[in-house]
Amino acid sequence: LWGRGVDADRFHPAHRAEALRAAWGARPGDVVVAYVGRLAPEKGLDLLLAALGLALPRLASSAAAVPRLVPVFVGDGPHEAACRAGAPPRAHFAGRL
Repeated sequence: LWGRGVDADRFHPAHRAEALRAAWGARPGDVVVAYVGRLAPEKGLDLLLAALGLALPRLASSAAAVPRLVPVFVGDGPHEAACRAGAPPRAHFAGRL
């Protein structure tokens, strides 16, 4: 038990907002990978972008049963331009919410 983990009852797929997911370009069944926080170099976003760069081509070449991966970035900061430049074409930047 990890006391500071994610509340799995509150953050459960049953609570999905399909309209919001559609605004991000996600279709039903797609996997949304979200980063929420300040877009700054010290947050390790280069590692996230590298991981997405490795995962997306493998998923695209896999069987049709594999869900699409839709990266979503929520936040702003000094590293936003670099994140946009390094992000996959399907990535959505929601800005500060």
